[in-house]
Amino acid sequence: MQREINPKAKPPRTFFNLAQIIDLAIESEEYRNFVGAYAIYTLKRATTFAGRFEQVRSLSSDQKSSEILSVMRAARAILNYGLQCTLEADLENYVTCTALELLARDMRDLWKGYCKGINCLLQDKRPPTPAVKKEKLKILESFKDDRANVKHFMRKTSRALAYYRLRVPADLETKVRNAEKHGECLRGGM
Repeated sequence: MQREINPKAKPPRTFFNLAQIIDLAIESEEYRNFVGAYAIYTLKRATTFAGRFEQVRSLSSDQKSSEILSVMRAARAILNYGLQCTLEADLENYVTCTALELLARDMRDLWKGYCKGINCLLQDKRPPTPAVKKEKLKILESFKDDRANVKHFMRKTSRALAYYRLRVPADLETKVRNAEKHGECLRGGM
């Protein structure tokens, strides 16, 4: 794929052709959903964040809330793309589980950075503008569901990987407390 040229671009340059990736042989057609979801995750992750999520890891409470929120919005979207990469038990094999292992490791790293961003939002004592307040409230209220979804994904993935002797540390516990309570304070007028 790295040598494919986008004929529509001026000047022509390499590109990520999703249609070509999910164009599977007939005997592999049942993997289409997984391959498509994994390709979308990979594309979005590569175009949004660099390396090992440096933008998320470098968040601090000294930054403006709007800057933190833009990174958090992007991180949450990437987490949701990753959660869509599900695999039915009858389609598990060493190749698909290796892809799941890489995905789970990536999601774990992103989750740790996401929790750091939540802590930055919780520590920010500056009065927010109405738009920032609304966005902050949305992220804080969704944190509980996001945590449950990521934990469920990691547990399910760990069980699938164990059969193939692949392992992903599922240490998702982070030091984020009272995100829901803080959301209630924001809603009440903080």
